[in-house]
Amino acid sequence: MTTPRDVDYNAIWGLASDDLYAVGDEGLVIHYNGTSWTQSGTAVTPADLRGVWGTATDNVYAVGEGGSIWHFDGTTWTGMTSGVTLDLFDVFGVQSDHIFAVGDNGTILFYNGTSWAPQASNTSSTLTAVWGSGTDNYYAVGSHAAVLRYNGTVWTRILNVPTDKFLLDIQGLAEDNIYAVGSTGITVHYNGSNWSFYDTPATDNATPRAIVLGPAGEKCIVGSRGDIFYSDGTEWTTLDGMALAYLGVWGSSNTDIHAVGNSATIRHFDGTSMSIVPSLLPNSFTKIHGSASDAVFAVGGGGAAIEYDGSAWSDISISTDARVWDVWAQSATDVFAVGDGGAIWRYNGSSWSTMESGIGETLNSVWGFSADTVYAVGNSGRILRFDGSMWLEEDSPVSKALNSVWGASASEIFAVGASQTIVHWDGTDWTIMESANQQTLYDVYGSAADNVFIVGSGTKTQWYDGEEWHAIFVPDFLDPIVVDFLSCWVADDGAMYAVGLTGVIVKYALVDTTP
Repeated sequence: MTTPRDVDYNAIWGLASDDLYAVGDEGLVIHYNGTSWTQSGTAVTPADLRGVWGTATDNVYAVGEGGSIWHFDGTTWTGMTSGVTLDLFDVFGVQSDHIFAVGDNGTILFYNGTSWAPQASNTSSTLTAVWGSGTDNYYAVGSHAAVLRYNGTVWTRILNVPTDKFLLDIQGLAEDNIYAVGSTGITVHYNGSNWSFYDTPATDNATPRAIVLGPAGEKCIVGSRGDIFYSDGTEWTTLDGMALAYLGVWGSSNTDIHAVGNSATIRHFDGTSMSIVPSLLPNSFTKIHGSASDAVFAVGGGGAAIEYDGSAWSDISISTDARVWDVWAQSATDVFAVGDGGAIWRYNGSSWSTMESGIGETLNSVWGFSADTVYAVGNSGRILRFDGSMWLEEDSPVSKALNSVWGASASEIFAVGASQTIVHWDGTDWTIMESANQQTLYDVYGSAADNVFIVGSGTKTQWYDGEEWHAIFVPDFLDPIVVDFLSCWVADDGAMYAVGLTGVIVKYALVDTTP
């Protein structure tokens, strides 16, 4: 299907096959009438929208970044007062005056038909999904295996869930038939008395992002970067999706490049061909970085972490159920990693230790110059700096999610993110830069202050020459092949390598046209 805008869509909800709403980055809402998708008015908000739900086509709610809540009355989208600034990830209700929204740092909001008000969750876990069967029976799930139940009065945590993984979605058909899915392929089921493991093809193979249930026992699980599994109630089938996606890339030279991705993907490029590297872990890997050819680190879902010493990979996983989103290596014995819920870890060559970030929002990227100058960026525009002894929050000029950070020097640092957001540190202040492309920006990397690249959704790429950003022409034939560029790395000679969906690696080299 063709959609009106080239952005990431994060959630979908509908009343019927000809009445669907999807929400995404940059406040985009689109509607499907059974024939085509059209934009539902202008962009609702500059904030990324994460969840959508409604009771009727003229009573729809969307939630997202910075506590954004919007309501559609069939004609106009109107902002609502949430009273919070933390990101919201899902919204669900059983009737028009009984609706919950959930989000970062244990945020739970309740709507009584008139206004939104916070409710105590008694958890700091990131809550990613909420579902209910009645006004006295709601469930919310999230990081650290959080499963919370609302009994009509208070939320309490359920302790007998047989997993310690990050749960990303929950759906049910009745109060005694509920499913939750999460990192490292986990699916759990509640039968009204007990929670138990539920075996699916996603187990130990992909990270399920969402589950949809049908009235006759049908189930569809959508996994990390394209994995799709369908059950007719009796037998599971793996549907054609994007079986391979590269999520991270790093190299020590043009002839020594590593790429990692979904479904435990590890590949090595020697300058001529790509070879498959057997993985020690079943997890999807999100990012990779190294300080040398024999000190390379990759991280991913469920605390996955592996190290390459120049000859073999070894398992150095972190003791956490959180997804680890990025890693930066100062040396083989000094490595930083960041992830869900503001988590930061440090590796000393033998073990990981937890560092205090002071925030609850997810951190998406980490990068530094030395052991006492490290930066981390994340949701809600958060920017942190490590001074060698503690993490300090910096004044950020944006509230959009920041996906990546990289710098050429202590006065030339770039961070990029949602809604074509680019911010720059000049040694004194963070300021907003003008982007050459309108898109979600996923990664930034360079070889010098005047040779910096950004990649993002729709294969759109841009280059910084030290003064301004320039859009880079990407051949049309790559659009259906790549779909999105998700990560990039730049060699010392200035050549840029980009990877993304469908398992393609692309090299871009600037041509010197000086006479």
